[in-house]
Amino acid sequence: MIYKARLCKAKTYWWDEDESGQFEFSSVDDNEARSHVTTIIQRMNRRYNRMNEPRGITLENLYRMTEVGGSLVEERVATTGDENPFLDFCSIRKALESFYPRRPDERRDSAMRLFDSWMPMSAPRLG
Repeated sequence: MIYKARLCKAKTYWWDEDESGQFEFSSVDDNEARSHVTTIIQRMNRRYNRMNEPRGITLENLYRMTEVGGSLVEERVATTGDENPFLDFCSIRKALESFYPRRPDERRDSAMRLFDSWMPMSAPRLG
């Protein structure tokens, strides 16, 4: 099944990108979709926290895309706010590779088009 997630940020800066963004992904069921999104949010927040610039990314909406009469319709998936992220390495890696796909001859890209206009600052290399 195909899902669409919309994420939002509690804080942005003048050099930062938009306050919200959305991405689509494939998942087996609603529970796996919730875990997928929670894993992505956890990793994004961890990255911003390591840069000492927390954003407070949260899930705004999660929709299941279903086909009705030859067109796709968004059905809202209930979320409680305390969903569990993936815990096993393979599932985490699969979620991250779907969100940050690797392109040939390039660095990783972001699947979230509204969030990818700003690249996080890289940490200076020591030594």
